[in-house]
Parts: sequence; C-alpha cells; structure tokens
Amino acid sequence: MADLLSRFGGGGGGSGHNVRARGPSKKKEPATLVFDGTTYKLFVTNEQSEHTSSVVDHAVEEGANVSDHVRTEPDRVTLQIFISNTPVRDTNGFYGMAVAGIELKVPRKEKALYPTPGSLTSAAFDAISSAIEGPEEWKALVLQSSQPFNAVKHEIGLLLDWKERGIVGDVVLEHRTYRSMVITGVSTSKTGDTGDGIEATIELRKIRLVEVTSTTLPIPSETRGHTMKAKGRQPTEALPEARKKSTAKVLEGGHLGLRR
Repeated sequence: MADLLSRFGGGGGGSGHNVRARGPSKKKEPATLVFDGTTYKLFVTNEQSEHTSSVVDHAVEEGANVSDHVRTEPDRVTLQIFISNTPVRDTNGFYGMAVAGIELKVPRKEKALYPTPGSLTSAAFDAISSAIEGPEEWKALVLQSSQPFNAVKHEIGLLLDWKERGIVGDVVLEHRTYRSMVITGVSTSKTGDTGDGIEATIELRKIRLVEVTSTTLPIPSETRGHTMKAKGRQPTEALPEARKKSTAKVLEGGHLGLRR
C-alpha cells in the first residue's frame, strides 16, 4: 500500500498526483405528493415500499396444499418525514417567503499598521477608496415571510385533510412513481431533539378505481309479452253427482284397504 501511494504521490511531499477514492453520492431527491391539485415536496428521512402477492391454497387429502391462483396485493408506501417550523427555504411556496437584505452593524477592527513600504501603500489605497466609495456595508441575505406562520400545524393539517376526504393522488419518489394512492395513516412524534419541528410517518396504499358508465336502452317498436291482469276472486263450481258417489266409495275403505 505504501508503495502504491508513493507511486502516485500520496505518501509524501513533492510533485505528484493525488489519488482519492470517491464513493456514490448520498444526495437524496425529495419525495413529492401530488394530491388535490397541490404539489407537496417532503423532507424524507426514511422511505419504505411494499410489493406483495398472495397465493390461494386448497387443502387436499394427502400431501401439500394445491395452489391455483396468485393475486397481486396493492402497493404500500411508508414515508418518515421531518417538518421544520423554521425552514431555511420555502420549498412549496406555502408561506410567501422572499429573499431580503438586512444591514448588519458589525464593528470593524482595523489591523495594526506596521511601518513597511507595502503596508503604507495598502493603507493609502484603502483610505482613498473609503473617501471615494464611502464606508463598507455589511449585509446578510435572509428569508422573510409576509405574515407569521406555523409550518407544523399547516402541513400536518394538510395531510390529515387529504386522509379524511379520501383524496386519490400520486407519490413521486426518486426511482418510481406510484399512481392512484390514498393516505391511510398519519402519525407524529415530538421529542426534545426535534425542537419546534416534528417527525411524522405517512402510510399510503394503492387503490383500484372502477369506471361506471350508463347506456340508454332502445324502446321496442311493438309490445312484447302480455300484461298480467288481476281477475279477482273466482266462484267455485259444484261437483257433479257421479263424483260425489265415487268419493264416498273411497271413504268406505274399499280403495284404502280399510275393514269394518
């Protein structure tokens, strides 16, 4: 290893080429929720996705169960985010923050002047520049909002509103976009380390949408079938005399095997 470093100039002084190992970039793109016409970018600390299928099994008399069908389960996404109440930038444009300059009154300490030709020349030029351009101003660029805001209350309320109304939207992650997603759960956690901010967990699930269409049936040109008409109570007919005698004969037991 030492020999390898010495070849590329990494071991000691002198001219040479410095070799540095560089790993993959850890920069993470923010997740984005597109719900109800609003694009909401999140600061994600942990991202999990779940893609599963279920197998339908049937028990048989001997041996293992028989599987005859595989059903894909809806995709699930879980995002752990952090919401700051003192954001350094207005990423989503919720709070009307704009860049403004604030003058800083910083006392300036002059360097001690050493009696050398170079320092005397520099001091002379600085004096001339100050006399022409005026004193140097110190300014800082900051973000200012037109009105006070509570980012935690606003953004958690936005997520809960989407969940309660069952809004269907999209989840755009770094490597994949999930369509037709709904928020099934929002949980929050606040500790001493979060300060004015809050940690939240968003659970989302894909749903299948069904399209409903209607059609108009044609009116038949002629009547089909017959309409049932109520006939009301019908009178009973009297039995003929011959049928009365045959019924009485049956009751005597001749046909039923009865004996007196």
